[in-house]
Amino acid sequence: MKRIKVILALICIFIALLSCEAFADSTAESEKEFLDCLGITDGIDMTSDTNITRAEFTAMVIRMTNQASLFAPDGSFSDVGKESPFASEIYSAKALHITNGTSESTFTPDAPILTKGAYKMAVIALGYESYAQAMGSGGYVSMASRLKLPKAVSQASHTYLTREDAVHLIYTCLYTDISEITGVSDGDVIFTTSGKNLLNSNFKLTSVEGVVTTAGFISDSDLYAGSDVIEINGKVLKCFLDCSSSFGKNVIAWYDSDNNTVRAIDILQNNVISIDAADIIGYSDFVLTVETENGGEKKYKLAKNFGFMKNGRLLAHTDDDFVFEGTATLIDNNTDGLYDYFMAESIEYFVVTSFNTADEIAYDRSSSLCYVELESSVDRTCNIYLYDSKTDTYKHADSSVVTVGKTLMVMQSDDRTVCKIFVSETDTIKGVVQEIGDDFYIIDQTRYKINSYFKANSSSVTPGTAYTFFIAPDKTLTLVDSVADSKLHYGFVIDRANTNGIANETKLKILTQDNKREAYSLADKVNINGTVADAGSPACASITKNSLIRYSLNKDGKISYVETAADGEITQEVSYGRNSGFTCYGKGIAVKYKGSGNIAMPNFILKNSIIISVPSSLMSSPDGIYPDESYNIKSLSALSNDEDYTIDVYDLDSNFYPAVVVVYCNSSDLSEAESAGEYSKTVMVTDVTSVYDDEGLESCKIYAFDGQKYVDYVVSSSVYPTLKDAGKIPGGGDIVRLVISNNTVKGIAIDVDYNALDASVKINYGKEILSTATNSVLTYISGNVITADSNSIVLDIDEAPTPNTGSYINNIAAISINSPKYIIYNRSTGEAYAGREGSLYSGEQNPYVVCKLSYYQSQNVYIYID
Repeated sequence: MKRIKVILALICIFIALLSCEAFADSTAESEKEFLDCLGITDGIDMTSDTNITRAEFTAMVIRMTNQASLFAPDGSFSDVGKESPFASEIYSAKALHITNGTSESTFTPDAPILTKGAYKMAVIALGYESYAQAMGSGGYVSMASRLKLPKAVSQASHTYLTREDAVHLIYTCLYTDISEITGVSDGDVIFTTSGKNLLNSNFKLTSVEGVVTTAGFISDSDLYAGSDVIEINGKVLKCFLDCSSSFGKNVIAWYDSDNNTVRAIDILQNNVISIDAADIIGYSDFVLTVETENGGEKKYKLAKNFGFMKNGRLLAHTDDDFVFEGTATLIDNNTDGLYDYFMAESIEYFVVTSFNTADEIAYDRSSSLCYVELESSVDRTCNIYLYDSKTDTYKHADSSVVTVGKTLMVMQSDDRTVCKIFVSETDTIKGVVQEIGDDFYIIDQTRYKINSYFKANSSSVTPGTAYTFFIAPDKTLTLVDSVADSKLHYGFVIDRANTNGIANETKLKILTQDNKREAYSLADKVNINGTVADAGSPACASITKNSLIRYSLNKDGKISYVETAADGEITQEVSYGRNSGFTCYGKGIAVKYKGSGNIAMPNFILKNSIIISVPSSLMSSPDGIYPDESYNIKSLSALSNDEDYTIDVYDLDSNFYPAVVVVYCNSSDLSEAESAGEYSKTVMVTDVTSVYDDEGLESCKIYAFDGQKYVDYVVSSSVYPTLKDAGKIPGGGDIVRLVISNNTVKGIAIDVDYNALDASVKINYGKEILSTATNSVLTYISGNVITADSNSIVLDIDEAPTPNTGSYINNIAAISINSPKYIIYNRSTGEAYAGREGSLYSGEQNPYVVCKLSYYQSQNVYIYID
């Protein structure tokens, strides 16, 4: 047997070469999460503040060495049987000479472990046992000191090891250089440091360090293809961990290079500050001013190229964007005092009044225009959190916790692809109002803040009176329930009927502003336009069918208050308010709708208006009978740019924003098909086939390429006939936007129409809010490539979109590009696939392309080849 001899003269040299200091100062919680991801703390309760047991720490040591296989229990420890917790790890530690137990036949697994005993096990596991033995008495503690392990432990070596310090010690060991046999000299086995640690040597992981620029759907680039992606300084990896908390921070990610999948993320030193948005006083010249608790001011400097995030999306900010309701997080990656990210979590409050189970959409009580989609999909993520009163924290939940009457806090990106919803276990509180302030109420001796929803939707409240309040998950008052029951709603009377009976009951069928068709009875006594009348009186008979009203319900669910619209004049002094009367500022007005600015030219701006779509023939036949489905609440996106409409306008404010607009539409416009918006999914179609759903209804399936992967979607059979009649079923080579819900197409916009007969391409300007303006959010430009490089493409264009200023020379247009997606469509085979910058030069001298533009910068470049 060869002798194992430690050459004492080399010890100092070896120790001097060690680079084993703990990599970074991380919080105890982040270190615990790091160990959790590696499976080191599996089955061990790390939440208590007690001392860790010998069995538990032994298990952590064996797991940090990532043994390929564990030794089976052989019964040599009488107090560690086969069924004992961590039995395999304990017997593996004995077989590997990391521990010998407390005697020849006992291990004492449930006893606490001394810190010096933990040092010994760590030193042996790292390969430094021979060095420690050569140092004599106390050698293991001395060796741990040389390895700088004591920095990881707050206790003295003769005390017991706490669970928190056990985490810190194991975390430090993972980053410590291990010692390995490097050779044999004169029969002596020579150990030295290897320059490796347990993570890359035993776990076989590779590391990448840098700032996280994509964490699933949260991204400061165009890379947000799905929730299982992380990007660190340009390197894209698969990540099935919850990596959203690491966005914008400096990290080390350890990943399996065989499949590029992240195993664990270690958040390094980042200066992170959380700020209540209500405390932000102002922003100017990269300086954020915040009010302190004592009424003073504190200033935070932002880096010149800082990223402004709002609810998971990078935005080009304005000063007004720093005013919102919610919280802000500032992240300084390199602790240079300049904050690299401003991450706003802007809160919207919702009180759920109805729920669409099929599409998982919750509608808000204040307006049918306010809704939130609860489902996640390939193109969208929605995380729902329910408050847990036992732990005073939020835990992941599914959409079943969102029910009618629930108060929600919603943080949703402008393109609706990133959404977080917080739900509280407690929905309401009851009590007597004792004091009312500008931003607070005192109810039964408890002070509550009121949020923006409360201010906008709750009527006057009288001190000394008992009320029921809806309360949000952040404990702010959101709505007064008793007042909300008598709140005024807009409704369009579809029909009215008298039911023969004892009370000769009158019922109204109403299209509500929540897009429901409800039948309500009139109460015995009705306040109509300020006068109380019997339900069967001539005054109540003035509530005619096919008219707009404002109404409220009593506790029995009957209509007890009605306003019919009075005619008014448009002046600069118009005022809007629910208590200022219900006024019609024009019936049957001809307007042209401009999607840019939401203007109904020449007089009105449609911003937060309720849009009621009714049959166009109502203008000439108001007493006609029409199907209920021809009355709908529409979104603004349903109105086509540059189209002529006939409208009624009600309740203007001083900015000429109507509260309600009735739009007279042709029957072909009335359908359940949704209009595609600028953020709808854009794909290149390769094929369309006919299909039939489970009920035997005809539809079609669209096969396409989205620039990264091949996708296929079935068009909903409920909207297929309408889309087909409107010529919106695409063909191969078309570039389209799809409205997708539950993996089903609910709406289509054909932006670019490819004609296979003559291989021509037509851009459908003026349709589906597709603009020809070069400064628009969404437009296209096409033509043959004249020249191109990595920054721009110069085209001989087919048609010149209207420029901001000046004019085009010989139809030449220079397009700015910034890492766009290149998509190739082969006109001969009908195939679409990913291209690259070089695709602009290969194959044809002057390839034909279509560029998708946003503010005249190309997002996608579609290359048509033969």
